[in-house]
Amino acid sequence: MALVGVAAYYKANRLIAPFATRQNGERSIELSAIPERLPRFIWLIIGPFVILALAAIVLGQHWDGIPARFPVHWGIDATPDRWAERTIKAVYGPLFFGAELCAWFTGFTLAGWFGARRTSARPIMLGIGIAAEYFIALLFASIALEIALGFPIWVVLVPALLLPLPLIVFAIKKLTEPSDAPEKTPDECWKLAIIYYNPNDAALFVEKRMGLGYTVNMANPWSWALLGGLLLSIASAPLVLK
Repeated sequence: MALVGVAAYYKANRLIAPFATRQNGERSIELSAIPERLPRFIWLIIGPFVILALAAIVLGQHWDGIPARFPVHWGIDATPDRWAERTIKAVYGPLFFGAELCAWFTGFTLAGWFGARRTSARPIMLGIGIAAEYFIALLFASIALEIALGFPIWVVLVPALLLPLPLIVFAIKKLTEPSDAPEKTPDECWKLAIIYYNPNDAALFVEKRMGLGYTVNMANPWSWALLGGLLLSIASAPLVLK
């Protein structure tokens, strides 16, 4: 599905590209002496780690009530087909992995704030990044509590799934409102219509040509550092999960 979507997007872009308004890549430079400050709601970024820590405390308080052997995977017929012993890794593994992903998202979100040019869309994208961290924290906290204690997963999972919806609706509404002029980026620096590669652009994130939000400047070395951090977090899953 993803490959077909990318192919269709590229084909459509090739069809409309000849009719596009050519841009010379000229940019205005922010010369304001006002220091760069994060929005006041940035303190919410610690919330996901608090959620994971509280889940760890609950598990610790109920350690003796956790079965010595409990299921961690179920087949299509809902029959357990993989079990784990009551160990630190098996019980706390989902929380460790969730903390890793939240830490990566924290770095990614802050990089998006400091690595993009000043526009009215930056606070919105910052809020979406923080909301994604809450979703990850609630998801892995509910997984850990459900596996170890039989905690009803829907109690936490349903709010976690519903949490991003109003924010997404609000973000789309704000991002589609006319505000700043479209960010000017050279046409020749867009590869396959979706990949931005411009070594002469110091920005780490730039606005997408089509769609909402930002994309990474793949010519910036920090983009590969962010990608490497994500791959390392994913690769560590066998080490922290049972």
